[in-house]
Parts: sequence; structure tokens; C-alpha cells
Amino acid sequence: MSTLDEEQQVTAGDLSNQEVEPQSVLDLLRQKREESAAATTVDLPVPGYNNSPPVLYIRYQLIDGPTIDRIGRKVTRQTKDRWSRQILSAIDTMIESIVGFYVDMEDGSERKPLTVHGEHITTFGPELQEALGFEADNARNTVRELFGQNDVALAGHNIALSRWMTNTTAEIDEEFLGGNP
Repeated sequence: MSTLDEEQQVTAGDLSNQEVEPQSVLDLLRQKREESAAATTVDLPVPGYNNSPPVLYIRYQLIDGPTIDRIGRKVTRQTKDRWSRQILSAIDTMIESIVGFYVDMEDGSERKPLTVHGEHITTFGPELQEALGFEADNARNTVRELFGQNDVALAGHNIALSRWMTNTTAEIDEEFLGGNP
């Protein structure tokens, strides 16, 4: 280790003997950990419903490793084709992690729950089909219909979801979404 490396290392013991303004490095790291732990949901715009108001968002929540493993095992049993596995894994991840659908009128007001018959739509089910005027025989096909049977748009949306799940404090902006808000 070079002298420069030794000078740049910071340890908890080093910080306890120093004054750091206005917060210590450890306080800042603790704050970042708290922010990361508190970020459990994200709103992602749905491609094709995001060019002008009303903009449709799906709110997702974090899912745990065993759930992701269960999705992977299920999809692996169902198909051997690599593309089908990727798409089905993406769809099943979205189905497992959905909290609900929200609409943004882009008028400065809060996003509002998407409702049908006064009930918030919280699944890829018949309520969403009714609200958006299409039919599908199951949740997977409902996701596909929502994305206009565009598997690439669906995969891109899932990439954004996966990126958020790996860094829940990331700012969800056009750059994060790959230039496709």
C-alpha cells in the first residue's frame, strides 16, 4: 500500500478523534443507509402512456431473494427458450412487485390512484383490462396487452425496475430510464 493510500483511508477510530463539520462521515453513511432502507417503492412510467397527460405509472415494491428465486425456478420449468425465459421472468417480477397503478395529470398535483368503479387497481387483472378496454385470459397476458404486445418495451421497463431494486435511492429521471421517460 502506498503512502497516499494510507493517508486516504478513514476508519471509525480515526473519526472519533477528529472534528468533522457539520456531521461526521459516519453520520452521513448512517443517513444514507436509512434512506436506502426507507425507499421501498418506486413509480415507473409505462411506455406508450407517458408522452402526454394523463401519464400512467406503475408503483412497485421491493421483492426479496426467495421470491426472485421462485420466479426463476418456475420460468425455467415452463420454457427452455432463452427469450421466453427473460420475458416471463420480467412479467412475473412485475406481477409479484406491483403495488398499484397511478395517473399523473402533470398539472402539479399528486399522482392519483387509477380506479375503476371507485376501487384502486392494484393488480394486472380484470379491473385493469376493463379500465383500459382490452381483454386477456391471465395476469401475464394482461401485462403483455398493457405494453401493446411489445416485448422490447416490456423488457426495457423491467430493466428500469431491476436497476431501481439494486439502488433504491436512485433518482428516477430520464437518464435513469435510458432516455425513455
